[in-house]
Amino acid sequence: MRHRAPYWTISYISCCSDILRALQDGGLTGAAGRAVDELVSDAQECFGSDLISVTLYGSAAENRLRRSSDVNIVFVFSILDSVALERFAPKLAFARASAPIVVMFLKETEIRAAIELFAQKFSDIHRRHKVLYGRDCFGDAKPSRQATILRLRQVLLNLTLRLRESFAERVSQPDRLAGAVADFVSPLRACAATLRELKGQPILAPKEALEQFVGDIEGHNVSWLPHVSEARERRPLTNAAAIATVKSLLSTAERMRGDGNYLPIAELLFHLDLARQALAAGRTRRLAS
Repeated sequence: MRHRAPYWTISYISCCSDILRALQDGGLTGAAGRAVDELVSDAQECFGSDLISVTLYGSAAENRLRRSSDVNIVFVFSILDSVALERFAPKLAFARASAPIVVMFLKETEIRAAIELFAQKFSDIHRRHKVLYGRDCFGDAKPSRQATILRLRQVLLNLTLRLRESFAERVSQPDRLAGAVADFVSPLRACAATLRELKGQPILAPKEALEQFVGDIEGHNVSWLPHVSEARERRPLTNAAAIATVKSLLSTAERMRGDGNYLPIAELLFHLDLARQALAAGRTRRLAS
């Protein structure tokens, strides 16, 4: 007599197959893909029905993982208690032994506040995410324009200050500057994509958005950009290339800050123009009547 697999086993296998397909579509294969797949399954076991969704975001979600890339995951819960989190902790530690997994634990009731207060990060999640389990909590979760402008300016100033510090600390040891390039270029790319969106320009992936920004301000002088990819892939840079690339990143961040600081003025001019149009339309209607 043949035994049929229990229904929950069939459901579990089907769910895991869906997760693996989503991971493979995002370029996350091998040990890293298996680690994330097992982590999602462990989360379902530890948190049960309190787990609403698991979402992969960033470069892994757009099939652009590099050797220096983190695997970013956000877990969303209806309820999150410390006992379940404690059960999950060793599972997370085990997964991190196989992949550079960075996680965020978020309650559903915290999503709107998080989106507004961390608008730059959640703008990026909104643009680049893939649901591994549950429902899509971020497809429509777009921060307000005002919050996005404010957070963009904060992030760019923070990047500028940290780049200056890193350059001063490491310039006497240029071999260490390649690490700074790999660390800072990802948030700078995300800022470039957000800035384009705020300006009403066609949306581009973060890498292409930075390349377009640099091309627009420097013309054909983009010779340092390939060094960024080399650093992200953990390939060695010459001392001269490392120094020049960090200088260019710093200059680019400062130029972006200039554009970001202009945005509130542009916003005001935009609304003034709308008001003028409304007044003109009102006069036209009165004259017609």
